[in-house]
Amino acid sequence: VPIDFTLLDEVRPLDLIEMNLEFPESLLSLEGKRVQLTGFMAPYDSLNDMRRCMIVPSYVGCTFCSPPSLTQVVYVQQKEQSGGEFPFIEPPSRVSGILRLSEGEEMHAGHQEGFVYVIDDAVVTPYLGDDAPERAPGHGGRNSLDPSAHANAASGLKPVAFDVLTKEVSELRGLSPLKEIQFERVPMKQLKRRVREDMEWSYPLESREALVSMFHLLGFFDIPDSDSDSEWDWENLMISLSLHQRIAWVGEKGEVIEVLDSAATDDPFTRLELVKYIADALVRQHFATARPPAELFRDSNRALEGVRQGNKQLTAFRYARQRNISPASRPPEDLFTQFPKAEQAPPLVDLWYWLPWETGPFFVESRTGATKDLSHIDELFEQPPVSTVELFRPGRYRDRVEAGNEVRENIVHCAIRESPVIEGRLGIGGLIPWLMGSLPLDQAKGVSGRALADRYSLWNLPDCGYVLLLDTSWPDGVTARIFLENVPAHPVQIVQDNPAAPHSVRIIRAETEEGLQLVVTELNGE
Repeated sequence: VPIDFTLLDEVRPLDLIEMNLEFPESLLSLEGKRVQLTGFMAPYDSLNDMRRCMIVPSYVGCTFCSPPSLTQVVYVQQKEQSGGEFPFIEPPSRVSGILRLSEGEEMHAGHQEGFVYVIDDAVVTPYLGDDAPERAPGHGGRNSLDPSAHANAASGLKPVAFDVLTKEVSELRGLSPLKEIQFERVPMKQLKRRVREDMEWSYPLESREALVSMFHLLGFFDIPDSDSDSEWDWENLMISLSLHQRIAWVGEKGEVIEVLDSAATDDPFTRLELVKYIADALVRQHFATARPPAELFRDSNRALEGVRQGNKQLTAFRYARQRNISPASRPPEDLFTQFPKAEQAPPLVDLWYWLPWETGPFFVESRTGATKDLSHIDELFEQPPVSTVELFRPGRYRDRVEAGNEVRENIVHCAIRESPVIEGRLGIGGLIPWLMGSLPLDQAKGVSGRALADRYSLWNLPDCGYVLLLDTSWPDGVTARIFLENVPAHPVQIVQDNPAAPHSVRIIRAETEEGLQLVVTELNGE
């Protein structure tokens, strides 16, 4: 039975915590049957022995440069043959063998390695038919066994006018501009100034000190001593992260796009980045919720940022697939040479910052699937998610929307006389990097993903410094206990069951012992 990568892409994760998958009936019916698939070989063990290998589609490009997605790579186990040799095949390959799904009755070795699809007892031969796919531009080529050959090559793209590209994106996205988008070419200095303005809007000065102090108490980074020559600079760090491979800026209402003057539209990377910014401008014109929020550190705003990033990335991915451009295209070597040297972000801050970029596309694709019209994204801006847990677990979003329920806000119960300088939810997007102070990423996701709610308050107490109180709520005593046992250590901290609510855990952290005892005393008297 012939199959293709479009069919394989119909399976999708339902949940990034449980990682359970949903297969279409058309695939389930092929379990254990012989199938044929055309794609490109990539090594699993070694280029010199392709007995075990992977097959990837042409539009993903090659795994030497960037790994394809979960549903776009197939583990192949070739059957023994008399010659005993299993060479690498450079042209497109036809794979014939028995399809094994990860939902099959028997667990294949490929599934144990994390692959969704396995083709077993396989035969792989070159496929030279007229309908053979081509490798994505910039990948492979005459000397592709040599890693140096995987540099960007001539793409074959032709320059495109901004208005023409806008029309293409508008048709693909299913949104017409309400006002004509004005494009302006700008130097790097202007782009950096725009990014700084966005940073000041997203992280207002009045809450920035409290935010930095909270992340410090959470252990996301160390603030250098006053005697140190180095200085912690949240502002420059956020600008540096925002400038990462940045080629354009979109005005608040989506009516203006400023494009880096050195960005050429015939380059695959630049073309796809421009598609993202045009898609962003279109939704900003139609939905106020698509415009960047102030206080981007808040959990609900980070969830909305995930929708914004998912809209951009899925639109660019569909555009790339239509035009046989690799979504993994890298920027030209000279594109960012004039940019300031990037700040080195602490690992936990880096994880926290990029989480909406990493999970937003998964959440958005849970509505559009691999083939549904991208106009389904509009529903997410009309009724946006309220927490980052919904980015990981779209079922939470669906159940909440259908039931009309909101995430609980007030689970903190205390009687501190001082008003907090900042309060809100960490959400799973904050709990995961925090728990990585004591757990690997997968385990941190597994524990955090079961939280029902959380809420924090941060005080700046006179002569005592900052004190953080974090209350968390869990579905049962077992999950609450697992969380309690894995709370990262801190020199000034108390972790306890919260007597005010069942299955909840309270954490109090402070800069000083005096601040900790003051809050504990007040809480004991509530």
